[in-house]
Amino acid sequence: MGDRVAALVFGFGSMWMLTRMTSVPLFGVWVFFQGFVATVEVARSGLIQNALIRYLTTTVGSEHGRIYGGAWLLNGVIALIGAAVLWFAGDGLEVWLHYDGLGLLTKIYAVTFLATTPMWQYNYLQQSHLEFRGPFWTTVLRYSTMFVLTAAMYFGYYEVDLDALAVLTTLAYGQLVAATLGAAISYAYAREFLPEGVTLDWTWARKLIDYGKYVFGTNLSSMLYKQVDTAMLGALLASASPAAIYGLAIRITSFVDVPTLAVASIVFPESSRASADGGPNAQARMYERAVAGILSLTLPALVLVGLLPGLLVSIAGGDKYAASIPVLQVTVLFSLFIPFANQFGTLLDASGAPELNFRYTLAGMLLNVVFNYLFISNMGVIGAPLGTLATYVVMFAFMQRLLNKRFGVSLTNVARALPATYASLFAFARQKLKLQPQP
Repeated sequence: MGDRVAALVFGFGSMWMLTRMTSVPLFGVWVFFQGFVATVEVARSGLIQNALIRYLTTTVGSEHGRIYGGAWLLNGVIALIGAAVLWFAGDGLEVWLHYDGLGLLTKIYAVTFLATTPMWQYNYLQQSHLEFRGPFWTTVLRYSTMFVLTAAMYFGYYEVDLDALAVLTTLAYGQLVAATLGAAISYAYAREFLPEGVTLDWTWARKLIDYGKYVFGTNLSSMLYKQVDTAMLGALLASASPAAIYGLAIRITSFVDVPTLAVASIVFPESSRASADGGPNAQARMYERAVAGILSLTLPALVLVGLLPGLLVSIAGGDKYAASIPVLQVTVLFSLFIPFANQFGTLLDASGAPELNFRYTLAGMLLNVVFNYLFISNMGVIGAPLGTLATYVVMFAFMQRLLNKRFGVSLTNVARALPATYASLFAFARQKLKLQPQP
């Protein structure tokens, strides 16, 4: 949770300054750039993260050196391919989507992608042991670096033309420096978990690919799912301004989704163990409790955003982003469905069915393309969140039907777990406020 809160607090501060010191189109370019590089990053997390965690938590210790070595081999190959994609694809996307300067930003991030390779490798190892201090501090370093750079430009300590691309390139170089330092921090926390006799093993690299290829497809489809609306706004409306208006609303909504992202890192390794020890019934109960736990934290934030969209947009972006208000009123509804979709994927991956998860996510992505094209073409900017919301609703119905038939998941159990979850949270908060030792 601290990891996600740190990212959003520093990210919000950076966004607050960036929206005020740049033009709307320039901010729109940054919004798409961030989403595009995140899409490329899913190759690494998809092919390595879940597969490595699953095998390290379910395989005898004598194999861990070979498993981890196979992950290093795969990570290196992905780093080279991903860097090449970033280096060569940006220029074409810049012309097609009308996002001026995108090509230069992606070239800078191609180097950053190589620099983040050891950081993610060490982070994944820690997650397999339910150790999250290293990932937390690397997140703090990366996002605080961007915050400090943005503040230096905003307050005039670092002089740069605020109407030019130099603002964004400065931030892109800051990402490179932070990624390099983050690798050192992650290694410091991962050393105690490094397996003995690490061997660069192609056999295990292929096993990781066999498991991770569907997770990769799922993650890639999921990221495209999230990028479809922003990309189609640029392509159909021929401007970066709509992407900025939509992107601001998405960033405010992301505060509501903090619990979803935080719980996901914990549930996957535990669900993998439940799959081996308790079978479908144990996993179903874990899904229901996880979703209830997320919703218990999400619902109050969702209500707040829904009631005060104008105030939040004014705080986040200022008066020039007033057009984001109706968009935010729709995007905040995403948060009702994201916990169910996120835990759906976690449950299928942990139970050894990543192929099925991939098929559902791919179907959702394709459906999102259709809905966004129809809605944006007829309604403009507001069509992007409406199209995506329609996709969430349709896929929610299909996902819950599968979970009920295959695992026995019940939405009634989720609803019943909410009061108990609130009671537990209240008891936990009261205990901490009184500084009582936790039993």
